[in-house]
Amino acid sequence: MISMKVKGMGAYKAGANGDATCLDLFNRPLMPTFKGQLTAIVQSLEKNGTIIFEASAKGLKTSKLFIQVY
Repeated sequence: MISMKVKGMGAYKAGANGDATCLDLFNRPLMPTFKGQLTAIVQSLEKNGTIIFEASAKGLKTSKLFIQVY
């Protein structure tokens, strides 16, 4: 399971893993990967600044992505 968080000038909108049999809700920021992959959709708040996207999973190092919004 991958846990996703968005801070700053953005909001988490959806996640998808490409598995047609997965019944997890798209709008929950917690989802299993499918064949090791997962897609997240983040929306800007239409303000200048930085979106900080954070993904974490048990046994793995937390990863952060910084996205500049202009």
